[in-house]
Order: sequence, then structure tokens, then C-alpha cells
Amino acid sequence: MRVTLHLLLLLLLFLILSFASSESSSGNKNVFFDFNGAGGRNPPVHAISDGSYKWNSNQIWEIFSVPGSNTRIIIKNAGNSFVLFSAGHEQTVKCKRNRDVSDLAAQWDLEGATVENVTDSTQVRFCNAKDGTYLDLSGGNTTNGTAFLTWKDGHGGTNQAFKLWKH
Repeated sequence: MRVTLHLLLLLLLFLILSFASSESSSGNKNVFFDFNGAGGRNPPVHAISDGSYKWNSNQIWEIFSVPGSNTRIIIKNAGNSFVLFSAGHEQTVKCKRNRDVSDLAAQWDLEGATVENVTDSTQVRFCNAKDGTYLDLSGGNTTNGTAFLTWKDGHGGTNQAFKLWKH
């Protein structure tokens, strides 16, 4: 099963229903998960909140369920099919074309939903199947260009909470 989604990092305690504004009244900011320059740049995936999510394929990701599971997934960039994978604790997440998706480093456990019940108000976390690290916005810093990395534990922080939009 394939679902095309935007990954929106939630840096608020409540789900955001309007995406036209990237800032709440409390000053917390929502940022999108962006494939930096469509590949070849460091960090490979970074935060961005420039409003380009409406048209920028670097911010559109496809989620594929692993056969036999409704929570284990593969995440690919929709623009060029680069596969998102973990390089280990406190490392920036990586993206590579033709990455072997049978490698557990390229598989993520979806926490908070199943592939079948994702809606535009679904909040999830992603735990890597190989090393148990969580997809994490470095230091919770919402500045454009901040790297996404993997962190050793799912601490429940907002820098590990993502909102999925069906596309």
C-alpha cells in the first residue's frame, strides 16, 4: 500500500488544523521535513518553513507499508524516490537512491497510527526498525536548515512528533 504524505513536525501540543500559518499565538513554529536540495547536500534532510510545501516535491514523501505489516514502513521522497534511513544514534538521517529497502535501517515503525488509518489529523512518531532510534529535529530547533537526526529514545517530545497530510 502506498500513501503520499507531507511530514509536518508538530512543535505544538495540539494538532494544527490550519497550515497557512507556520506560527501559533504562543510562538511555537511548525516546520516541514525537506529533502535538502533534492539530494547531495548536508544535512540530507532538514527543517524548512518557507511555505513551499504546497508545490515543492522535496517536502512530499511517500510511505509504503512493508509486506505483512500495517505499521512498518519505508519512507521515500516523492520527487526522486530516495529512501530515508538511519545511520545510528545522534547521526543525521540519510537518503539514498536505490537503497535496499529490506535493510532494517531503511524501515521505520509508525507509532500512533497504522498505514490504513492515517488521516489529516494523525500525529505519529517514527522508530527505526534496525537501531530503535527515533526521527528527531535536532535540539527542537525550528530554524530553517536544522538537521533531522535519529535519537536513541522516544522521549515523547514535540521534536519527535509528526503530522501526516494525505496528498
